[in-house]
Amino acid sequence: MIPKKFPGPPEYDLTGRTFSWLTVIGYAGSKDNADGSKWWCKCICGNTEIRRSQRLKRQRSDRDYFCQECEDKINNQRYEEYLNLFAEQKFV
Repeated sequence: MIPKKFPGPPEYDLTGRTFSWLTVIGYAGSKDNADGSKWWCKCICGNTEIRRSQRLKRQRSDRDYFCQECEDKINNQRYEEYLNLFAEQKFV
């Protein structure tokens, strides 16, 4: 992983900005059709992954707030909590 220097105007450079648990650490590539620019991001857990600028900025769902590994852990925890709640239910 070698982040590139952002070729566009400085006001569009997301390097160093934080979006919830993700911090942008560098530019990953140019636009592919309507996908937007791609950026290397580092999660607070230490994982790095590439995110589109649109996904970083919008944060519409839980998936947009953290890396894939953290999302998987959170979803597994939620599922286990659901199963525990369901197991505790007493049906008459």
